[in-house]
Amino acid sequence: NEGFFITDPYIVARQPKSILCTPLLHQRKLLGILYLENNLTTGAFTPERLEVLRLLSGQMAISIINALLYDELDHRVQERTSELSRANDNLMQEVSERKRAESAIKDSEKLLSDIINYLPDATLVIDREGKVIAWNQAIEEMTDVKAEDILGKGNYEYSLPFYGIRRPMTIDLVFGNDEEIEKQYLDIR
Repeated sequence: NEGFFITDPYIVARQPKSILCTPLLHQRKLLGILYLENNLTTGAFTPERLEVLRLLSGQMAISIINALLYDELDHRVQERTSELSRANDNLMQEVSERKRAESAIKDSEKLLSDIINYLPDATLVIDREGKVIAWNQAIEEMTDVKAEDILGKGNYEYSLPFYGIRRPMTIDLVFGNDEEIEKQYLDIR
């Protein structure tokens, strides 16, 4: 019936008999306010009850802090999960694109291999390291050397059926001029 709030519209309408309003503090930081009212009796909030409420308010403050920390952690986990999901989606797309590219390369290699293999002329192909990567049917017939016996071999292995020794051949000129090779072939200029 006395104090700053006796004319407050809420107080006038509800007419509580006892009101308690106390801060929820943690390490001297205000986290909230505990508001209680009793409509049955005046003096409901005795000093003993106030002490119990102060103890409980400390636990309430800790619970609020824990809830805020959990909420922040949950928010961070959701953000990180979203980032990881986007990264995973990107990786899956890259894997799919890589598989398509690898498949296209295999198809292209197979087509090239088939073309070389069925050429009527004896044909061999070496890579930059001098390893045999193609040996067609016509050259098999010419040399009596099967493709599976020579594919992947280097060190001038492909010259053995022709010269009986390991030595450079005209095919080796594809990767650059070599005067020693050119001397062996008088028609090359």
